[in-house]
Amino acid sequence: MIDLNLKFVYQSLTKEEKQDILSLWISSGVLSKEQAYKRIEEVSTLILNNNKIVGVSTVYPQYFIRSDSIFFFFRMFIQQEFRGSNSIRKKLMQLNYSELKKRFENKAYGLVVELENKKLDNLGKNTNYMTKRGYTYYGKSPRGLQLWYVMFDEPKGIFNIK
Repeated sequence: MIDLNLKFVYQSLTKEEKQDILSLWISSGVLSKEQAYKRIEEVSTLILNNNKIVGVSTVYPQYFIRSDSIFFFFRMFIQQEFRGSNSIRKKLMQLNYSELKKRFENKAYGLVVELENKKLDNLGKNTNYMTKRGYTYYGKSPRGLQLWYVMFDEPKGIFNIK
């Protein structure tokens, strides 16, 4: 039975969690061993099914030309058999937004999402879907993918958490 839970772990992963994540990425073929070791420190949230890691989100601070400021760029990977839950994606974004805002509001200005898979790219083409959730469209990344952002000081949609 699928029972997904989230655990925010940015900059606080245990050795065991790091090993489990490396195994997940490498065995799933999403990252090479070298890429996985480079990206491990970017893990922000664990996606757990019955306490087993089945996915992660990562964030990395980077200059974002839209506001000439630092934003956290957000990525997510979840094993195929656990995909498809809009509610878990919403909770994952809300958790990252609120925790990163709490910890880094004076150092970064928000979150940027680059829509990397086909399903999300199709959702992003429906701008009403994305704007209703609080995202603002920026344009295309150098890789030709859609970029959407939300600022820490202007929470809208799903990010307007009371």
